[in-house]
Amino acid sequence: MDDRAIEASLRANRRRREKAERDVTAARRELQKLLVKGRKQGVDVAGMARVAVISRDTAHRLIRTA
Repeated sequence: MDDRAIEASLRANRRRREKAERDVTAARRELQKLLVKGRKQGVDVAGMARVAVISRDTAHRLIRTA
């Protein structure tokens, strides 16, 4: 590969990483909204945490910081 090809590949990789970061951020926001909604409806936080495969502490933190 020449320098230009490497640079193009690096730029493409950066774009993929940036998109992945946006996707993760959006997924976290969605999770937070779902946890808050579930809690308002009386769903057990520990149970939601188990289903979401996150710790109970993380679930409580996400709810608290919403």
